[in-house]
Amino acid sequence: MVQGVFPAGPLNTAPGGLFSAAVVDRSAGIPNWANGAYGWDTDACPSDLILSDFCTNQAEGLIASADGGDNGSWPFGVIGKFECYSSGYTVSQRREIARKQTEAGTQKAVEHELWSGAIAQASNRLDVPFLTNGKAVNVGTGAVTPAVAVAKLEQALADCGLGVQGVIHLTRQAAVMAASQNVIERDGDKLFTALGTPVVAGVGYDPDKTPGAPAQAAVPAPAALGPRPDNQWGFATGPVYVHLGGVDDLGEHLDHTTNVLTVVAGRPAAVYWDSCCTAAVQIDTTP
Repeated sequence: MVQGVFPAGPLNTAPGGLFSAAVVDRSAGIPNWANGAYGWDTDACPSDLILSDFCTNQAEGLIASADGGDNGSWPFGVIGKFECYSSGYTVSQRREIARKQTEAGTQKAVEHELWSGAIAQASNRLDVPFLTNGKAVNVGTGAVTPAVAVAKLEQALADCGLGVQGVIHLTRQAAVMAASQNVIERDGDKLFTALGTPVVAGVGYDPDKTPGAPAQAAVPAPAALGPRPDNQWGFATGPVYVHLGGVDDLGEHLDHTTNVLTVVAGRPAAVYWDSCCTAAVQIDTTP
């Protein structure tokens, strides 16, 4: 028989994740943003960058141009479900655990949607931008080493439009390999390339999900723990923005046959990037 129960420890989000590189807004933001489609302003694109001879006015040339990208998307929900025996916790305790789990898992959930567009496709919103929607420009030639991949993504950010700072997105496996080749550095909970570009090593970035045209399909089951493919994808985007609503209690359900109580908490979320250009490269993460 159990003699006692040790208290649960803290739930800390993984370092180097999306929230370490994105601009995260937990305020109310624009009114009713979670109730339907939303758009966003951009100062980066569309844009033209022109060199001109101001002295004689004899020469002028366009050296960079970027069209506007997808400036519309939809919010989604992040839900945490906690199961317990109904007699084991007080009402406030079990609701607090569900809220804590939702808060801790929000970063992974937002990363997963940004990478895979799972709920967008399940909802048949096939115009919602996400990283693997097949619209990113492949700047590689086959699968390259992590160091070469980061270099190519850096060059893509330089080539895009005004050349402003962007974000590089890697799976955790690819990020570890890139760090071992000294092209990614860690500063506290944040990751950067050797040139200072923010890097997201998302725990929600799915190595099995590769670029392809969106299609309506149910959200797939979670991948089982085990080997992942050694050829994985990385992306470069403009700055990333995340909007989060508060975590609320969504209800409880008691299964009278098992006496197991399911407690549900959730919040609305939205994520997008300033999308003048999106680049992709396939990475060989074989040691």
